[in-house]
Amino acid sequence: MTELRAFTFYVMIPLNLLLVLWVWIGRAFLGAGGWWIVILTYTAVPVLILALGLSSILAITQRVPASAGRLTPPKWATHLVVWAAMFGFGFFLVDVGDDADAEKSVFTQVVGVNSGTIAVSNTLTSICVLTFLAAWVVLLVLLIAGQRSRRPGAIGAGTSSP
Repeated sequence: MTELRAFTFYVMIPLNLLLVLWVWIGRAFLGAGGWWIVILTYTAVPVLILALGLSSILAITQRVPASAGRLTPPKWATHLVVWAAMFGFGFFLVDVGDDADAEKSVFTQVVGVNSGTIAVSNTLTSICVLTFLAAWVVLLVLLIAGQRSRRPGAIGAGTSSP
């Protein structure tokens, strides 16, 4: 398990960038590109870059030794949830375009496009957004708490009082 946590730590930045690209334009390579690519360029992509950049910086500056896997189990699990939610968002986002056939997602490309699968895809997209937001906030709290508890003189920092 320690090796998986260490692996997650070392692939954090490349995987963050890859998933931002997936959310932004990755679906287009699987036949589900449309106007959301343009919309996300000015909305979600900058927010994702800032949010994931902040959590990456906080994770890198944690004082968790390499022998412990670099990330504590809760931080590791929360990172995985953040990434799964981003993957799910890109998979389920129903894109729109200029013609009637443009309304599809990667999910509907796999299971078939009809009003039922589009509704399911839209619902799962919303769940992925809410999951991402909740998991990222939890991750941020865990990372900030990890920073605070490691400051010299802080409770639990390993210093003894005179």
